Amino acid sequence: PGPIPLFISLNEYNQASLSEREHFLEWYLCRYFLGQRDYQPELVERFWKWLDLPARNRQFPRILLMLDGFNEITADQQPLLRDLNQQWKDHPQVQILLTSREEAQLTWTKGFQKIELQGLDQENIRAFLADSGQAMPTDPRILPLLKNPMMLTLFTSSSQLTEQYSG
Repeated sequence: PGPIPLFISLNEYNQASLSEREHFLEWYLCRYFLGQRDYQPELVERFWKWLDLPARNRQFPRILLMLDGFNEITADQQPLLRDLNQQWKDHPQVQILLTSREEAQLTWTKGFQKIELQGLDQENIRAFLADSGQAMPTDPRILPLLKNPMMLTLFTSSSQLTEQYSG
């Protein structure tokens, strides 16, 4: 079997307390994947023991750690970076996927494979808007945002709501 995906929204790091930031990934694991309210050292210890079990005939790591939104972290990143470097980065049963809108210039990511998503072109944007019954916006500042599929979807939804409630 393939790895177990663990999706972690890094924007939550900003609201975490100082003590939660010290072991943010483990705290998040306890809260969102193990159903606990707080960091539980005994559960975390069992998690690491499970992760360290001999991997017979495994082609993939046990965990795919998906860290989403590194660029959204506004709080001090040092505790998170220390935790990633010391516990997670080099563990043979953990594969890390890090997303960021800006290229992260971090020494610990050396050796990571970089994948850059291509934005939508104007033809795709125009087709999506047409399917939604909308025209291409005339404000040139909006066009670069619409290259992102999520932003395009938000734009069309908010435009439809504006039309619905403005009349």
